[in-house]
Amino acid sequence: MLLIICVPLMSFGQSRKDLEKKRDQLDKQIKATTALIAAGENEQKATQRQLELLQAQIQQRQELIATMNSEVFRVDQEIAETEDLVGSMQQDLNKLKEEYARVIQYAYMNRNSYDRLSYIFAAESFAPGVQAFTVLGPTGRTAQAASRALIAALGKSWSKGAGPEGPTHRKRCPC
Repeated sequence: MLLIICVPLMSFGQSRKDLEKKRDQLDKQIKATTALIAAGENEQKATQRQLELLQAQIQQRQELIATMNSEVFRVDQEIAETEDLVGSMQQDLNKLKEEYARVIQYAYMNRNSYDRLSYIFAAESFAPGVQAFTVLGPTGRTAQAASRALIAALGKSWSKGAGPEGPTHRKRCPC
């Protein structure tokens, strides 16, 4: 009988120790799981923070691209404006060249011997006036050649005697 009473007590004592061991083991598992959950939460927070930083970086880069596109657009506008200005100035230059050629030709066509005499009368004495008169002869021929070269360079063919106002009567100079 005693054996019958002791055996259940022994079995009850072993089960209590087993239960305590099991409880301790479960406590350890719960603590380990809690630590893993905390580590996971920290990892999740770190991952979420990284995601926020990456999203902010993407937005900044998109703004940078938009700014660069605006700069490129502005530079394209400036280039177009400059090209228009260059074209306009080139047209003005061509018109001025044509007008200059007509003025030179007109001046050459309408010169006369009195132009040479004005150098003599404008001089302080007779010697420099005669010198200007003699130098003017070759210069006149040089001016005529220069006028023809200018007209040819501009690709214009004006009839003899044509000036800015149209045809004129050419006076012959004895030079």
